[in-house]
Amino acid sequence: MQPTPKMQTAKKLLIIFHGLTSLMQFGLGAWILFGLTSLLSTMHMTYSPDLKVFSTYFGACLFIIGSLGVVAISFNRQNKPEGLVLSKFVGWWMLIAGVIVIAEIGRYDLALVDFIRGALILASAYLVKK
Repeated sequence: MQPTPKMQTAKKLLIIFHGLTSLMQFGLGAWILFGLTSLLSTMHMTYSPDLKVFSTYFGACLFIIGSLGVVAISFNRQNKPEGLVLSKFVGWWMLIAGVIVIAEIGRYDLALVDFIRGALILASAYLVKK
Protein backbone atom coordinates (compact mmCIF):
# COMPACT_ATOMS: atom_id res chain seq x y z
CA MET A 1 0.00 0.00 0.00
CA GLN A 2 1.38 3.33 -1.08
CA PRO A 3 1.36 5.99 1.68
CA THR A 4 -1.00 8.88 1.04
CA PRO A 5 0.04 12.49 1.65
CA LYS A 6 -2.11 12.44 4.81
CA MET A 7 -0.23 9.39 6.09
CA GLN A 8 3.13 10.98 5.26
CA THR A 9 2.17 14.14 7.14
CA ALA A 10 0.98 12.08 10.11
CA LYS A 11 4.29 10.21 10.14
CA LYS A 12 6.27 13.48 10.13
CA LEU A 13 4.12 14.83 12.97
CA LEU A 14 4.57 11.58 14.90
CA ILE A 15 8.34 11.92 14.67
CA ILE A 16 8.15 15.58 15.73
CA PHE A 17 5.88 14.79 18.70
CA HIS A 18 8.14 11.93 19.78
CA GLY A 19 11.17 14.18 19.48
CA LEU A 20 9.56 16.91 21.57
CA THR A 21 8.38 14.40 24.15
CA SER A 22 11.78 12.72 24.39
CA LEU A 23 13.53 16.06 24.84
CA MET A 24 11.08 16.98 27.60
CA GLN A 25 11.53 13.59 29.30
CA PHE A 26 15.33 13.81 29.14
CA GLY A 27 15.23 17.40 30.40
CA LEU A 28 12.89 16.68 33.29
CA GLY A 29 14.78 13.49 34.16
CA ALA A 30 18.05 15.41 34.29
CA TRP A 31 16.45 18.19 36.36
CA ILE A 32 15.13 15.64 38.84
CA LEU A 33 18.40 13.73 39.06
CA PHE A 34 20.81 16.65 39.10
CA GLY A 35 18.79 19.64 40.28
CA LEU A 36 16.15 18.31 42.64
CA THR A 37 16.40 21.27 45.02
CA SER A 38 15.76 23.71 42.18
CA LEU A 39 12.81 21.67 40.94
CA LEU A 40 11.27 21.48 44.39
CA SER A 41 11.67 25.22 44.83
CA THR A 42 9.95 25.86 41.49
CA MET A 43 7.09 23.51 42.39
CA HIS A 44 6.81 24.91 45.97
CA MET A 45 7.60 21.54 47.53
CA THR A 46 9.89 20.63 50.41
CA TYR A 47 12.84 18.26 50.39
CA SER A 48 12.99 15.03 52.35
CA PRO A 49 15.42 12.10 52.19
CA ASP A 50 12.55 9.80 51.18
CA LEU A 51 11.71 12.11 48.30
CA LYS A 52 15.30 11.83 47.08
CA VAL A 53 14.95 8.04 46.85
CA PHE A 54 11.71 8.16 44.85
CA SER A 55 12.87 11.02 42.65
CA THR A 56 16.01 9.10 41.72
CA TYR A 57 13.90 6.23 40.41
CA PHE A 58 11.50 8.63 38.71
CA GLY A 59 14.35 10.48 37.00
CA ALA A 60 15.76 7.19 35.72
CA CYS A 61 12.29 6.19 34.47
CA LEU A 62 12.03 9.45 32.53
CA PHE A 63 15.31 8.65 30.81
CA ILE A 64 13.93 5.21 29.88
CA ILE A 65 10.73 6.73 28.46
CA GLY A 66 12.74 9.33 26.54
CA SER A 67 14.88 6.53 25.13
CA LEU A 68 11.76 4.63 24.02
CA GLY A 69 10.74 7.71 22.09
CA VAL A 70 14.13 7.83 20.37
CA VAL A 71 13.78 4.15 19.43
CA ALA A 72 10.25 4.82 18.12
CA ILE A 73 11.58 7.67 16.00
CA SER A 74 14.28 5.42 14.58
CA PHE A 75 11.84 2.60 13.81
CA ASN A 76 9.29 4.95 12.25
CA ARG A 77 11.93 6.57 10.04
CA GLN A 78 12.89 3.06 8.84
CA ASN A 79 9.22 2.19 8.23
CA LYS A 80 9.37 -0.69 10.69
CA PRO A 81 5.91 -1.67 12.01
CA GLU A 82 7.39 -1.89 15.51
CA GLY A 83 7.68 1.90 15.44
CA LEU A 84 3.91 2.34 15.38
CA VAL A 85 3.44 -0.29 18.08
CA LEU A 86 5.96 1.48 20.29
CA SER A 87 4.42 4.87 19.50
CA LYS A 88 0.99 3.65 20.56
CA PHE A 89 2.48 2.09 23.68
CA VAL A 90 4.13 5.38 24.69
CA GLY A 91 1.02 7.42 23.84
CA TRP A 92 -1.38 5.22 25.79
CA TRP A 93 0.91 5.13 28.83
CA MET A 94 1.18 8.91 28.78
CA LEU A 95 -2.62 9.11 28.94
CA ILE A 96 -2.70 6.53 31.73
CA ALA A 97 0.00 8.43 33.61
CA GLY A 98 -2.12 11.57 33.41
CA VAL A 99 -5.08 9.75 34.94
CA ILE A 100 -2.85 8.44 37.74
CA VAL A 101 -1.53 11.95 38.44
CA ILE A 102 -5.07 13.29 38.71
CA ALA A 103 -6.28 10.39 40.85
CA GLU A 104 -3.33 10.29 43.21
CA ILE A 105 -2.29 13.93 43.63
CA GLY A 106 -5.08 15.91 41.97
CA ARG A 107 -2.72 17.96 39.79
CA TYR A 108 -4.61 18.68 36.59
CA ASP A 109 -1.91 21.12 35.49
CA LEU A 110 0.73 18.38 35.47
CA ALA A 111 -1.59 15.78 33.93
CA LEU A 112 -2.64 18.08 31.09
CA VAL A 113 0.86 18.13 29.59
CA ASP A 114 0.98 14.32 29.47
CA PHE A 115 -2.57 14.13 28.10
CA ILE A 116 -1.79 16.52 25.26
CA ARG A 117 1.50 14.88 24.27
CA GLY A 118 0.02 11.39 24.58
CA ALA A 119 -3.02 12.33 22.51
CA LEU A 120 -0.87 13.92 19.79
CA ILE A 121 1.36 10.84 19.59
CA LEU A 122 -1.64 8.50 19.51
CA ALA A 123 -3.55 10.50 16.91
CA SER A 124 -0.51 10.62 14.64
CA ALA A 125 0.28 6.93 15.15
CA TYR A 126 -3.27 5.85 14.33
CA LEU A 127 -3.28 8.01 11.19
CA VAL A 128 -0.16 6.27 9.88
CA LYS A 129 -1.60 3.04 8.55
CA LYS A 130 0.54 -0.07 8.10
